[in-house]
Amino acid sequence: MCVFGRNIPEPSPIGDGFLQFGPERGMSSLTAQLKRRLWLIVCILIGLFIRLYGVNHPLVDYHGWRQSDTASIAVNFLTRDFNLFRPQVFYDGPFPNVVQLELQITPFIIALIAKVIGYSDTLARLIPIAFALGTLYFVFRLGERWFGLRGAVLSTLFMSILPLSVYFTRTVQPESFALFCSVASVWFSLKWLDDGERAYRSRAILFIVLVPLAKLTAIFMFVPILFIVIRKYRMQWRRYLPLVLTFAGAIVISAGYYIYMQSVADSTFVSSIASKHVWPEFFSLFTNTQSRTFLSVTLLQDILIRKVGVLLFLVCAIMVYRVKQARLVLYAWLVGVAAYAATIGAIIKYDYYLTTTTPVFALILGGGLTEMWNLLHKRGDKQENSRQAMNWIGGACCTVVLLFMGWSSLSVLRPWYQLDSWVPAAGSYIAAHTPADAVMINGDYNPMLLFYSRRPGYRIPQYFATPADIETYRTQGASYYLPTQDYGIFKQTQAYLDQYKAITTPEGYVFYQLTTSK
Repeated sequence: MCVFGRNIPEPSPIGDGFLQFGPERGMSSLTAQLKRRLWLIVCILIGLFIRLYGVNHPLVDYHGWRQSDTASIAVNFLTRDFNLFRPQVFYDGPFPNVVQLELQITPFIIALIAKVIGYSDTLARLIPIAFALGTLYFVFRLGERWFGLRGAVLSTLFMSILPLSVYFTRTVQPESFALFCSVASVWFSLKWLDDGERAYRSRAILFIVLVPLAKLTAIFMFVPILFIVIRKYRMQWRRYLPLVLTFAGAIVISAGYYIYMQSVADSTFVSSIASKHVWPEFFSLFTNTQSRTFLSVTLLQDILIRKVGVLLFLVCAIMVYRVKQARLVLYAWLVGVAAYAATIGAIIKYDYYLTTTTPVFALILGGGLTEMWNLLHKRGDKQENSRQAMNWIGGACCTVVLLFMGWSSLSVLRPWYQLDSWVPAAGSYIAAHTPADAVMINGDYNPMLLFYSRRPGYRIPQYFATPADIETYRTQGASYYLPTQDYGIFKQTQAYLDQYKAITTPEGYVFYQLTTSK
């Protein structure tokens, strides 16, 4: 079948009625194309609608600390140094605060657009959402390639509602861009390596190189891409050379980038996480109860949404074995996901690190349900008068499953949207009533207050900060102390702060000027 001038595998001819694809039952090729486009648009609009909730919220919801990190880089690109290779945050200490992180594409784009229309948190959220829509497009294409239009629609809808996929593709973090690059790399690798379409080679290479730059831990995506070649060429080792060279180039380029960033950064986060956590705790899944608990909770709740979702996934994983062209790559992808979760995920224990695993779950759920639906339809084909009924029963069952999963996802997502609404107001007041070059002491590792005050500062959680700690930073130039409302202050520390001028915002937040006695 030729769609948009390109050859794609002929889908199953058993899809009359709802989600029929192809002209095999009297439908013209043009009509099939229009129907396919319509479903693609509908799926993407559903994904967009879900992610637009809270798009105008300040960055003080779940993982607001990580969002403030990313947004602060965009703001500092805009106001300090518009240099992609010198990302700066508002901690720790006075500027410059260059950090070693993944390639900061998301904040760079935010800053580029903000140069024209000005920065806002809404703009900052819209950029990850745009990447999310691109991800949905490629999930649709992969589902269509392997399972036909039904599989494309179901896979994309699952990708639209899985909690991790929903939430962390509308937060100001690198996850959405990394997810986009990961799925795009699989799609373009299929076109280049499996279909032999050389026109896609440059795009495949580009996204393979971008994967570890977008998120170093997303390098597990090399596993399903490798198995595209294995499925195609088996023992023809010379055929592996272009992909091996691409992998090697991606590793060399990303290693060069991270080494360079380590040499110029004031805070070497990537190297520190690798040396202090990843390598020493590589087998923590087998030795640490907390790691096992974290992964089981994340799998049951944030990805597959309760035990029913896990059971459905297991059934679907068995069903996709029926699809010969998909099973090897999908199973390899799943093995890569499992290895990644058992190592990096179990060590770092932040749920957003598992966002890049969601496409394979969505594709297996969509593909498995499609195969079950097709079995129903085949049974109906044995009796002409029951074909349509069985088709609609399959469609109704899939609709019920999606609605149930969507409702369960909502129950997971609801608390993640709760806001620490005092932070933006307090930050705005601090910005208006302190010198622009003032250096703060933030009473929390969470940098949200520094971000909203647009002031650099040191961070020391007030639940263990002593007067001596604060005095040390004060002698280094810090002139204000910003408590957090999340937890209290030691009595001795409060007595120390009481000797300085207290400033109260109209909302009742109190901070201290360390250069002026009471």
